[in-house]
Amino acid sequence: MADIIDKIFFVALCVLCAVALFTLTKWLIAYATEKEKALVGSRESLLAGIIAPALFLLVFIIELLTGKTEWIYLIAGVCEIVYLPAATFSILTSKGICRNFSLKRSYVPVSELSYEFTDQYLAMYFNNRKKNNMVKYHIGIKNMDTVKMLADWYPKHNMTNPLLPGDGDND
Repeated sequence: MADIIDKIFFVALCVLCAVALFTLTKWLIAYATEKEKALVGSRESLLAGIIAPALFLLVFIIELLTGKTEWIYLIAGVCEIVYLPAATFSILTSKGICRNFSLKRSYVPVSELSYEFTDQYLAMYFNNRKKNNMVKYHIGIKNMDTVKMLADWYPKHNMTNPLLPGDGDND
């Protein structure tokens, strides 16, 4: 029974590594090819991105010390470390937020997004979703590229930010 569970876990880790490498590759291509871009990241994603590879590497070290060396744990840990930028940072562009999980480059369009700043985070709202419609970003939100990108979003698309107070002017 334990042998079957090990094989299932091995296959799951291989799939996880493949998805991580695919997503990272798409993220790097998008980052390299976008002319106007800004990176924003989440503290929670960064924390999860550090904990996951640490656990894989810890299991590998324990396995190494007990004489059973399962290299897949080391490979999974390294894949998770390499995947950290794509897991932590979203790429904001003039078209919207880059999506990295599809074969063809796609975006969450500006028309589906709203945002607001606080002192501690940038809240990004997805207008067409009823639940879980907010993502909080903490890293890179005060970078001038980010501020300029967000300020340009609505006027470039002849839209007004629904979260801004007042008469809807973005001036």
